[in-house]
Amino acid sequence: MIFQQLNWWRISLVILIILGIYLRLTNLEEKVYWVEEVKTSLYSAGYTETELSEETPVGKVLDVRFLENYQNLDSETSLWQTTKAITTNEPSPLYYFLTRFSMETLGSEIKITRGLSAVISLGSLPAIYWLSLEVFASTLIAEVSLGLVAISPFHILYSQEATEYSLLTVTIILMSAVFLWAMRRPTPSTWFAYSGTVAVGLYAHPLAGLVSFGHGIYALFSQRWRLNQVILIYILYAGLGLILFMPWLFILIFRENQMADWMLQNLPFPLFLQRWLIHIVGSVYDLQMGYTERLFDIENFQDISLSLTQVWVYLLLAIFILMSYSFYFLYRQGTPAQWWFILTLIGVTGLGLAVPDFVTGGQRSTISRYAIACHIGVELTLAYCLGSYLKFSVKNNRKNLWKIIFVATFTLSLISSLVLHNAATWWNKYSSYYNHEVAEIINQSEQSLVVGDISRIARTLSLSHDLKPQTQFIFFNETTQIKLPENYPDIYVFRPLQSLLDGLKTQDYSVTVRHEKGKLWQVETVNSTE
Repeated sequence: MIFQQLNWWRISLVILIILGIYLRLTNLEEKVYWVEEVKTSLYSAGYTETELSEETPVGKVLDVRFLENYQNLDSETSLWQTTKAITTNEPSPLYYFLTRFSMETLGSEIKITRGLSAVISLGSLPAIYWLSLEVFASTLIAEVSLGLVAISPFHILYSQEATEYSLLTVTIILMSAVFLWAMRRPTPSTWFAYSGTVAVGLYAHPLAGLVSFGHGIYALFSQRWRLNQVILIYILYAGLGLILFMPWLFILIFRENQMADWMLQNLPFPLFLQRWLIHIVGSVYDLQMGYTERLFDIENFQDISLSLTQVWVYLLLAIFILMSYSFYFLYRQGTPAQWWFILTLIGVTGLGLAVPDFVTGGQRSTISRYAIACHIGVELTLAYCLGSYLKFSVKNNRKNLWKIIFVATFTLSLISSLVLHNAATWWNKYSSYYNHEVAEIINQSEQSLVVGDISRIARTLSLSHDLKPQTQFIFFNETTQIKLPENYPDIYVFRPLQSLLDGLKTQDYSVTVRHEKGKLWQVETVNSTE
């Protein structure tokens, strides 16, 4: 009976893996190419936002080809220009060098930049299987972990985004698996491998450093909190990984702090709780599938309102209860080593993000892509619980209940992934969430002009990907006198500063809101008699 049950599961697992690969590698060009992805193209092509702003003519009508030039790699752009752009703006370089290489060899289209992330994300599938084997020493639990990650809406979402977070996911999983391997088989080669994964992880994103620090805490626990040879070896080889990262670390230390203003804004505590709940459950069930409005407003804190009258909220709470029980189950049924590894994997990253939020202010801990290690820890815990009940011989009524829970969990995860796969936008587009709706309004005109603020030109670049090719653009700064051409039947203003709106009004232009959340206004000339 158990054999037949496991055979059924393994056939299902193959189907889940195939679906996971399909969902990662297809439909890459349909979603909004949001502002962070635009920056990936911009930096990889060797340009900075400052250069783009300075080289864009103010007060002159431009076509979309002008904007595209800054997102396409040409033969005259050197590797040094890309390096300079990255050192000025980004916390880690590895993903951007990989993107530049893919642009050199395959082109600069969206399907190429996003395709790189999608291909990289496939590495998370064998990696999570290995990590789960190292943690739980069970092929069944490793298979359940693989199935969960294969169709996880969170992982599929970031596998199709032209940012470094699919690379960070793979490196965190590999770094953790190699660490446990080195602890289990301590040889110079295994520890050198760990040093290499630490270095690669840091070059993928500095947040990998929190994961490595968590490994150190776990190592201390495994040695009963004694500073012995094992701990010294960990310090030596983790330190070697850090030394390999030192050239870039010096750049980060001496570079001017450019943390975005929105990241430092104080968030009401109830919103902290709501976002944490949505994000953690998002490993399995993505709440966005139940709403057309965006879930999170990181600029004005106008997040979606949750109510117990909504069926989607009950699904959210049900998965949260299942995850909470999974932690309890791991604590009671798992070994102390398993519990401590999961605790340090989740806790160090979680506290590393949350403590600065409450001490200095900000909303870092509510940005899901920063908490990848937490998602991985939750998925491993859930896999342990589901896999254990699939394997254990329990009373028939309880076994049937857990079969239902098992199937329901995977079904809900798959449905979430299918819905987001076919969507034009999703919550992870944040400020660019409504770009497709804004573009629909602008595209109703055969000849339209989009007015933008030069300091927010990257956001206009994001919108340009969804506009008709004949759409034209004009940019102004705070010191330029605003004068718009008269031969356009429809003129729009997209995401302006207040000074630009005020400047239009003082020049006898009428400004009407067309899409409030998407920050689109329409401009008309006020008729005057000469």
